[in-house]
Amino acid sequence: MDISLSNQLLDSIRKQSYVWFDNNWVHAHAVHGHRLAQFVYVEKGFQYLEAGGKIHLLPQNHAAWIPPNMLHKTSTDASHVQLRTIFYRMQDIPEFYNELRIFQVAPVLKEMIRYAEKWNRIADYSIEEDTFLKAIVLELPNFWKHSLSLHIPAPMDERLIKVCAYIHSHLADNRPVAEIA
Repeated sequence: MDISLSNQLLDSIRKQSYVWFDNNWVHAHAVHGHRLAQFVYVEKGFQYLEAGGKIHLLPQNHAAWIPPNMLHKTSTDASHVQLRTIFYRMQDIPEFYNELRIFQVAPVLKEMIRYAEKWNRIADYSIEEDTFLKAIVLELPNFWKHSLSLHIPAPMDERLIKVCAYIHSHLADNRPVAEIA
């Protein structure tokens, strides 16, 4: 789906939260943002998340909290990526939710995310869904508390950016590192 169309769809949803799961996520590779906060869980595969001047690795069983309106871009070299995403409409949010957060997903949160699949892409409001998804978002600070940072500092020099982009685009070539260098 085109990024601008998906953002229009997301911004048109009037519920406080919206579940969007996909078994083989197609990355648009474009920088984008949306009014809704995004909680994304990588169930299978991995993805890179570029945001805030850093490249974050989201391996399997890890999640990211992306604050509303934060510009970001996702990409992957994995052949198959299974993402579980929940979007949240946030007003007057505590400071915790204003920062990008990356963390390993605890088993109980993993099961909660899987359970939320029953509301995948349903635009109609239900009190059960609203209550359940609020429980997830309200508990995120506790799940994040003991997380490790998985980011790679992004270069600022244009020459180094080109070198890093070349290396990144050829990592899957199975060529020796010396040859890529």
